[in-house]
Amino acid sequence: MHKAWLMAGMAIVVAPAWAEDVAMSDRGISFQVKSWLIQDAFEQDDENFVVGYIRPYYAWQPDANDLFLIKGNLYSSNRQGADDTSVNTREESRNFAEIAEMWWRHTFNYDRQSIYIGIQRFEDYSGLWWDAPLTGASYRFDGTLLKGYLAGGDRSSYLRTDWDVDDPEASSALYGLAQLSWQWRLDQFLILRGAYRQDKDNEYELGQTYEVAEMEAQPIEGTWAGLEFNGERRRHEDRWPRYQIEGAWMQGEQVRYGTTTLSSDSVQVKTRNTLDLQGYMARLNLEYVWQYDQRWVIGMEGLYASGGDPLAKEGGFVQTGLNTNRNPLYTTSLAGSVTGEALRMTISNVQIVGLHAAISYQNRHEGFIAVRQAWRAEEDDDVLLDSRLRPNGSTDLGTEVDIAYGWYMPVVGKQRGLNVGGFEGKQFMVYASHFEPDFEDPGTRVSGTIVGARFLWAF
Repeated sequence: MHKAWLMAGMAIVVAPAWAEDVAMSDRGISFQVKSWLIQDAFEQDDENFVVGYIRPYYAWQPDANDLFLIKGNLYSSNRQGADDTSVNTREESRNFAEIAEMWWRHTFNYDRQSIYIGIQRFEDYSGLWWDAPLTGASYRFDGTLLKGYLAGGDRSSYLRTDWDVDDPEASSALYGLAQLSWQWRLDQFLILRGAYRQDKDNEYELGQTYEVAEMEAQPIEGTWAGLEFNGERRRHEDRWPRYQIEGAWMQGEQVRYGTTTLSSDSVQVKTRNTLDLQGYMARLNLEYVWQYDQRWVIGMEGLYASGGDPLAKEGGFVQTGLNTNRNPLYTTSLAGSVTGEALRMTISNVQIVGLHAAISYQNRHEGFIAVRQAWRAEEDDDVLLDSRLRPNGSTDLGTEVDIAYGWYMPVVGKQRGLNVGGFEGKQFMVYASHFEPDFEDPGTRVSGTIVGARFLWAF
């Protein structure tokens, strides 16, 4: 644990430009409660998950160029891993406290350049690349048309009370991350991304017994490169189109272990195979927006991630391991999974097409509905959820329908202090998601229907 206190992390969210006053401080707290019912698609196990968060923070600005921020998290759930909305979680409850962020930032007096040191959450808009804390160092510049960052860090970023039984992937890898965003025309952006992952402590000997909580299931080392175009046209008018076109390529290797379960807490390693990974991902999102007293949106989406052939020791595209695949949906502030709340699929060996519609009224009321159809890209490869999904040789995976409503009440008036706490206000969201599989496999555990609610109060 002491190592994590000494390591450095990176900041993604840059606080607003400072006023002339110095030696400022700010503090705040947010409360969040999530509750959902999950019905297994093959009627095996139904689950009722409840998760609660209390997140205090404190920020201190000793002078015009420096800022220190610390954020905590008190977490309680009736299921291990319940925040993943999965039926594949362990049964015991989970309660812990952690230091979620703790970083120092120094801003130079020219060209809006900064360096960060400490534990800092690193996120991109879509969650397809990274949405997780790192402990490392970063350099960031924020120009008028050109913005970017360069970072290196350790995935072991949590300072938490259940450190000994934490997810082994939380201390599994070293990362290098880079992003460059260029606004080549008004509201038109070109974004370049790159990542490198070096695994550590992932060698498990054949015949040896290990605690389940100590094993990383599928260690991955690799290099990722991506290109994205996104933008809008005539946003000041009543109608405008929006688009997002993204492609990514990766190359690396993955170690897969075959194990025999000895008890609920331990397994024995039986086999070890190394797959050569090489693949690509492409994503398209097109929307048309009407802007009157309310904002209406209709759109289409498509996603493809290549697969491989494990029998030939060849794998396809896999993600960085920092991803959550969650992002604000369809010009609203409602958060959801790119692949749908019930399916929550990892972007690997899959192709998805969908249609969606959304509405936002006076930035207070929001809603959306989306329909998606999913297939496997390669029949010889698996599809990944929380665990491996083998749909009995079927190419078809199924259809998902997601619907949600959100009520949002922002804080009005002058913002207090440094305003680095993130979300401020109140938000209530209810949603339902149903996945109808196109294959029959009672041995597979997939979320079939999710009905849930979330309440967030920050001040």
